[in-house]
Amino acid sequence: MKESELETIGFEVVNMLKTENFDSIATEYGYALRYDRDTNQAIEQDFRTALDECSGSIDTSRIEISVSHFEENDTGLESLIECYIQLEQSSGILVELVLNSKGAIYLEQISSYRTNYHA
Repeated sequence: MKESELETIGFEVVNMLKTENFDSIATEYGYALRYDRDTNQAIEQDFRTALDECSGSIDTSRIEISVSHFEENDTGLESLIECYIQLEQSSGILVELVLNSKGAIYLEQISSYRTNYHA
């Protein structure tokens, strides 16, 4: 799969999160960290938790997508799509998707992040 296609998928997933379309994400991509929870509910809970841990508005967030590729391995993992939803200068939500060697993409994790800026 081309890098531009993976980036497009990243943007689509972010837009689904922003519009709270958790059902579509669950159906299309599943969720690796759902544990014993319903997939839709797990995505929604983890997204809301990450959102609560940040300041700023999801509506005015800045989106940045990064695609990287794993070195050859026996796990079948090929590419990582990192979707940064920057809510303010120093915090946001990180959404990670993984492409495997069979061409399937799944949602790996949703978490908050903070960066520290030092002058």
